[in-house]
Amino acid sequence: MPRKPDLLPDWFVGGAGKRKLLGALIRGEAKGKTPPWDKKTLAEAAGVHEKHTVFRHLAVLVEAEMLIEDTDGYRVNKKSKLLEPLEAFLKQLELLPPSKLPPSRGK
Repeated sequence: MPRKPDLLPDWFVGGAGKRKLLGALIRGEAKGKTPPWDKKTLAEAAGVHEKHTVFRHLAVLVEAEMLIEDTDGYRVNKKSKLLEPLEAFLKQLELLPPSKLPPSRGK
């Protein structure tokens, strides 16, 4: 499956998948399901493959203590100091025009 080009708001967080995943977590919704979420649900919310990219994203968010992983799945750590600033940041990114980025090699 070819990767869709990133949009301007995606650049600030390193890609569309990360932005969509963070947005779903901040809003507490992933494909209409409530927490705890499994990897498949979070991969679908982010638009990434459940057996590849989402594993690293989730591991980083657990390491940063933004997510809690237990036997039931993943939940947002409501005590995370990252939630409030990330929510404000993502809201501002959503205000940017969804224009495509220029080519990465300056063409």
